[in-house]
Amino acid sequence: MSAPNDSDGTLDALLKKPYDKYTQSLLPGELACLVCAFLPSKERPLRAKAFLALSALCQGIRNGTSPDKNQADTATEDLARLFSPLVVSRFAEPSETDQLVAISFLTALFQVDRDSASSILAQDGFIHFVKDSLDLATNSQQLPLEVAHLLGQASGDKLCRPIVSSHCLDWLQMKSHQTRDKALRAASAIALVKLLKGGLADRNANRKRGLADEVLQLASFLVFVRQGFVIAADIGFGPDE
Repeated sequence: MSAPNDSDGTLDALLKKPYDKYTQSLLPGELACLVCAFLPSKERPLRAKAFLALSALCQGIRNGTSPDKNQADTATEDLARLFSPLVVSRFAEPSETDQLVAISFLTALFQVDRDSASSILAQDGFIHFVKDSLDLATNSQQLPLEVAHLLGQASGDKLCRPIVSSHCLDWLQMKSHQTRDKALRAASAIALVKLLKGGLADRNANRKRGLADEVLQLASFLVFVRQGFVIAADIGFGPDE
């Protein structure tokens, strides 16, 4: 599946659309362009514009609903219904580029509209698309890094943490201990920090664990924090990035 041409012009057109008319005026080509614009190979100014366009699109759809809880849930469902087929269709393609499109877009969506992104990732069986993408590009250096970034975003979300922990914990631990790829090692360690820190917060909210277990988990968390800072320092960014 090829990427659309004239991405810059298409994103400009998206940014000029009235917020309250997004759902009526979106064209398939515009959506396809937006989904492809977050590829790591794209230039930084284009990706920055894509973030603005994605944010405007999500906000436009949310502004079309009432602020009460039920309507907020409806907006999340609408956004997930809009984006999910675009992501899944890319995962269905065998090329590394299509896998990167799906992963990089979902990572961006987590940063712009976490509720809709987590709703997509939490769909039944969706996490297997992410895991299968690694099998399709065993010699890729970029794809595992993008997967680690995605899992890092998902690990910061309460709905997604159990999914990541159940399906991707071993992979993250393995990549956080390898030494060949420092960027991948750092991204994996950061995801583990978020996973453990968020898990502790979730359990504290439930107040169902003993003090000894809590202390043990906290000690493990501090080890991961230290690891994340040390590894990330090697490549020039902090664990929260």
